[in-house]
Amino acid sequence: MADLNLLFVDDETNQLDIITDIVKELDAGEVIYSNSFDSAISMNQSRRLDGAIIDLRLSDKKNRTGKDLAEFFITKAGVPCVILSGNPEDISNEFEGYDNFKICNKLKGEYQPAVQWFLDQGPMLGALREMRDGLTLKGASAVTSGPDGVPILLRLRRIQES
Repeated sequence: MADLNLLFVDDETNQLDIITDIVKELDAGEVIYSNSFDSAISMNQSRRLDGAIIDLRLSDKKNRTGKDLAEFFITKAGVPCVILSGNPEDISNEFEGYDNFKICNKLKGEYQPAVQWFLDQGPMLGALREMRDGLTLKGASAVTSGPDGVPILLRLRRIQES
């Protein structure tokens, strides 16, 4: 078992069963569900998340979208993300250059590839988990960002790969 904690964020609950079934089938871990931007941010603060699967067209009363939420997770929280959308062309190059991001198409039924991507990222997810756990043990409560806004955890990973 991979024992991943995957946050699934979509304002349409009918997608939850599909993702939950695939996570169970692949023995990937646990699905944590959120139907709103604010709830997803709260989940990030209260749970150890290994990744997030986010609906691109998620919207809220403050005009924030799934793309805004993915940007928060990728650039501020250091949480790898899959955007799962029927309109993947709407996000084309926004996250180019990030290794911790993938786009999957709902209309093509790319639910299993969305979950499988996290399993394929095992070494990266393990390293991020160890770093976050280490920061928590030392009393840090959040991932800090460098002057360019890139989380320190991701910067360390990129340096190690070079």
